[in-house]
Amino acid sequence: MNDKLSPESFYSQSNEADDIDVGKIFRFLLMQSKLIISIVLTVFILSAVNYYFSTKQYSMKSLLQYESVNQNIFDPSKMLEMASQNSASGLSSLVGLYESRTNYLKVIKDLKLNINIKNIDDEEIIDIKIDSDKNNLTQNQKLKFSFSDESYALLDENLNEIETSKYGKPIRFNDLRISVNSAKLNDYRPIDVVFTYPEKMYNSFKSAMAISFDKSTSSLFSKEGLITVSYTTHDIELGKKIINYANKVFLDQRVFDETEKSRKAINFIDSNIESLEASVEANKTRLKEFRERNRSIDVSLEIQAIIAKTQTLEESLSAIDIELSKAQEIYTSNNPAYLNLLDKKMLIEKQKEDVLSEIEMMPKEQQEYIDLFNDLEISQALFEELESRRLGFSILKASTIADIRVIDEAYVDTMVSPRLTSVAVSTFFAFILACIFAIFRGFFYLPISNPAEIFDNNIHLPIIGVIPKVDDMELNKDDVRLNTAIESLIVNINSLQNTQLDKKILTITSPSPSNGKSTISMKLAEGFARIGKKVLLVDNDLKRGNIAKNYNIKSISEKTFNSIDATTLNNYMVHHNFYIIPRVKGLSNSFQFLYSYQYKEKIKIFKDNFDFIIFDTGPILSVADSSILIEKSDFNVLVTRHGINRINEIKQSIDNFKQINKNIDGIVYNAYAKPKSYYGYYGIYGNYSYQYYADKYLGEAYEYDKET
Repeated sequence: MNDKLSPESFYSQSNEADDIDVGKIFRFLLMQSKLIISIVLTVFILSAVNYYFSTKQYSMKSLLQYESVNQNIFDPSKMLEMASQNSASGLSSLVGLYESRTNYLKVIKDLKLNINIKNIDDEEIIDIKIDSDKNNLTQNQKLKFSFSDESYALLDENLNEIETSKYGKPIRFNDLRISVNSAKLNDYRPIDVVFTYPEKMYNSFKSAMAISFDKSTSSLFSKEGLITVSYTTHDIELGKKIINYANKVFLDQRVFDETEKSRKAINFIDSNIESLEASVEANKTRLKEFRERNRSIDVSLEIQAIIAKTQTLEESLSAIDIELSKAQEIYTSNNPAYLNLLDKKMLIEKQKEDVLSEIEMMPKEQQEYIDLFNDLEISQALFEELESRRLGFSILKASTIADIRVIDEAYVDTMVSPRLTSVAVSTFFAFILACIFAIFRGFFYLPISNPAEIFDNNIHLPIIGVIPKVDDMELNKDDVRLNTAIESLIVNINSLQNTQLDKKILTITSPSPSNGKSTISMKLAEGFARIGKKVLLVDNDLKRGNIAKNYNIKSISEKTFNSIDATTLNNYMVHHNFYIIPRVKGLSNSFQFLYSYQYKEKIKIFKDNFDFIIFDTGPILSVADSSILIEKSDFNVLVTRHGINRINEIKQSIDNFKQINKNIDGIVYNAYAKPKSYYGYYGIYGNYSYQYYADKYLGEAYEYDKET
């Protein structure tokens, strides 16, 4: 019966499903809990330190309120204009004006944000102004100055004077205009000054500024709205200074713009009022001369009524034209309100045509009188209107105030960075990443926990035995579960030998120390002896082999080993059919020993006198001697241990075998433990443990035994 265990059998027998995978993940996390905690704690400490020592960035804010000072709120003709000015779009345009390049550059220049004075703590003790004839230069200008009681000097890199001037008198250097008004220094040492072109700072300054308006406070006729100004900086006092000054620049510009409108309107009126006054006087003269020539003309009530009617129609047409021009900015051409205004204009024009027809039916003298009278009335009305408007604009210019006021001056709103929440967020993500890393590391670097994992990692080798985990005290007892597992292993090894009876040497190795290969070697030898095989167990772990101690026999020297022949083999019998050649100690060169003629001769003697020979070798990844012995063996078994070996160790062991053109004939999975409800392939692997007697070597270096 061939009782080889394939990895597939473990899938079919052990309820290997999603819950096993989840359990594996939790096992990985628990096994690496110290690693996870250390990573999370490290990130937490670093985040906390960064939070404490990093430069704090603050958001400074100021609140402005827009209030229209238009005094024409009750003028129906101004309603459309008001609606346009006081809507959200009007507030949006104010925001655009605040953010204008001109205003921002003025703030940068006036506050000297582009002038960085080095080597001193308080820049204000040096009153320096620097400006440039060019605005498209991107290279910073590095300047050196020296100061005295009455003058200052521009220096070169070697501290030689380039130009000297009295305080308050400017000097020119390349494209720069430089003026130092005063320097209040205790010592007049050279000072470094870095000048940045304002245009170069504009984008960074604009990104630090943020202007917005509250739409909830603006409506079609609300005549008010709130504007929020914010600035991000690490210097609270500088931030307050920048915002407050930027508000002042904007308000001053707002007043200037409104005053400038009145000034331009007054200039326009002044440029036209004289000619209009002359036109009024000329019309008066013409009308007076006409009356003197035509004293007999009858200015009846009818003529006066026609004149009045004509004036009324002209005024109505002017008014309707103004309404139409404003309506075009709001309504489409097919809007009912716009079409209604067009109908009113057509009606007035028809009435005007009727009046003109009446005038054409009158005598020529009466028609001329009407024309002259209308010209005088119109010119006089325009003159009076201009005079009224000039007076109004003059009053407006003199009394212009800003329609925006500061509600809150600059204050610290919040700390933008670093945020305390960033510590918690960083720690949380560190925990997540640490868990992911632990799981990843577990799948690739943690020890195997199930024989099926070998198959999962594309290692297609037969598992010829699964040895349960047992306690040390039970190791030497007659444990039916352990014995049954060993017997099953013997069956599988016999199946390998039965195919080729001339092959007798079985080499047992492992990837690393403490995998239990020596214990399995001993149990196999005892098992083969019990079934009538004459078995020889050779301790070829020449570095740390300790089989002899388990049977209360002594190690041997190289000389003693070389003296072994067929007649002396009985000296090494432990009990019936079971012989042990203990480890050869005191070797100066194990390579030379294993490649020696004497060793080859001993192998021939062993084959001639024993049915089965077991070589217990050193770990293949730790000891090179194992490769020499594997070359001499007929079949090879690799012992892996549950919770000790990693997949990469098994793969590397397979590669080492391939390098010497040898194969692993089977894998033994040692110290396998399952829950009480689990019964393995043979139905005997309950909650028992199988502990290698050499666990004391765990964590120790695998090195030569110095005993001689």
